[in-house]
Amino acid sequence: MGADATTSVAFLAANTASAMVAYFPYEIAWDYFGPPPEATTTKTIATKTAGYQVVTGLRNLALSYAFSGTIWSSMAFVVAVIVVDAGIYIANEYIWDWISPRAPSTALPKPAKS
Repeated sequence: MGADATTSVAFLAANTASAMVAYFPYEIAWDYFGPPPEATTTKTIATKTAGYQVVTGLRNLALSYAFSGTIWSSMAFVVAVIVVDAGIYIANEYIWDWISPRAPSTALPKPAKS
């Protein structure tokens, strides 16, 4: 494997690992500190997406700079990734919101004893 291929594999591995390290704690923190799923609105999805884009943007900037050594190409990479990633993230949020079961809004009656 040549130097470019080796660098590509290293970037892919570092990007995947750092994405998991950033994504899962962010989602757990949002679930703990954010509003309940029943309170999801366009505003909460926008807030959640913007917060995650800050986290992942900084992650991508550090990762890209570590591999490229140039701040301008790293910043261009981050802008492109944020545009694409935000769209995917928002679509994912809406899909999960659509397919996720909701907590009942009122208490269900207890089954009658037979």
